[in-house]
Amino acid sequence: APPLPWPLLLLLAVSGAQTTRPCFPGCQCDVETFGLFDSFSLTRVDCSGLGPHIMPVPIPLDTAHLDLSSNRLETVNESVLAGPGYTTLAGLDLSHNLLTSISPTAFSRLRYLESLDISHNGLAALPPESFTRSPLSDVNLSHNRLREVSVSAFTTHSQGRALHVDLSHNLLHRLTPHSAGAGPPAPTIQSLNLAWNRLRTVPDLRDLPLRYLSLDGNPLAAVGPGAFRGLAGLTHLSLGSLQGL
Repeated sequence: APPLPWPLLLLLAVSGAQTTRPCFPGCQCDVETFGLFDSFSLTRVDCSGLGPHIMPVPIPLDTAHLDLSSNRLETVNESVLAGPGYTTLAGLDLSHNLLTSISPTAFSRLRYLESLDISHNGLAALPPESFTRSPLSDVNLSHNRLREVSVSAFTTHSQGRALHVDLSHNLLHRLTPHSAGAGPPAPTIQSLNLAWNRLRTVPDLRDLPLRYLSLDGNPLAAVGPGAFRGLAGLTHLSLGSLQGL
């Protein structure tokens, strides 16, 4: 057979490959290798569906993503998200658990965390400054029991990176606006999903660099002419299935 052309050989060497490695009992650890001659590797750890007894679970040093979904976890704090492997986490999945609260410092040691999924839990409140030490770009808090949330709670250590926040399918009746002044800078939220909550008025979202906003399925009583004042960068607005108009 004729030899493979050099560009194809290079492509095969650079593209990712996946293998498994020894892991905590019940979990699965998949290693993804990248780069020329597999010079770079990241581990995805799946510990979903095992039960609350697994916490705190030891994970490999090079873990990039940890799936702790569907484990009936009732609480999460700094002590169970600490140790070797946790400091390098870029993705954490805590969805489909029984969380009713999270510690304000729960994610304080996750200095590289970019994606956080806490959807399908029973969270009733979101502590302020929960995410200030992580460079988050995606936070999913949908399908919880949140009634009131402060916009300032989404101030992150993102250094200007765009943030996507999903607060759909909660019980939100109020979104406290960010107060400009001597406090932390306005969150860099570019995408905000507030669909299917209990909002009767359009929340004050001025000073946010919003490009996408969904208010679908809320009981909005009216949408005034100045409802979206201060959102000069907004390019996509969804107002479907409004219940009060």
